[in-house]
Parts: sequence; C-alpha cells; structure tokens
Amino acid sequence: MTASLLDEIGEDHRLFLDAARAAVSSRSASAPMIQRKVRVGFVKALRLLILLEDAGIVGPHSSTSGRTVLVQADALSEHLTRLGIAAPSASSAPGEPPAAP
Repeated sequence: MTASLLDEIGEDHRLFLDAARAAVSSRSASAPMIQRKVRVGFVKALRLLILLEDAGIVGPHSSTSGRTVLVQADALSEHLTRLGIAAPSASSAPGEPPAAP
C-alpha cells in the first residue's frame, strides 16, 4: 500500500470505512448510494467512490449500473489491514485516523 492513498484518505478515514462497509454490504456501489448510506454530499460521495476504487474495493465505472464490489464482506477487514488501513481504535480521536502500527 502506498502512502499516497492513505494521504488521500486523510481526514476522511471514518467516512472511507463507512463507504467501504456500505458498498460491500450492498454488493454494488454508486455515488448516490454512498450519499444516502454515509450521509455526505454528492462530491464527497464521488471522491469516496474513487478512493474505494483506488483501494481495490470496487471496480471501475460502468455506464449501465453501479460499480462492482470486488471484496466479499467477510474479507473486508483483512483487505483493509493488508492495505494498511485499519478500523479506528477506541483511542483514536473522532475524525482522526488511527495511529500507525
């Protein structure tokens, strides 16, 4: 995992995790779906969707339907860990990514 994706996620770490969980549980991802599930504006939802693609969680844009989800629900946590993206710990301040291992 490159530091650039982690840098791009930055302050949106929790939103990114929420979007990843929403996409995986829905088995399809689109900006409007992320907007509804994560409760963000369209531009933020689109940015999160691009980050999900960069992380290998969703596939590329398809003009006919939502993006295909590439990660199974039971493998999401492991996939995120492999990328160096961990779920926030109880010691993380709200809105901040967890401390690096």
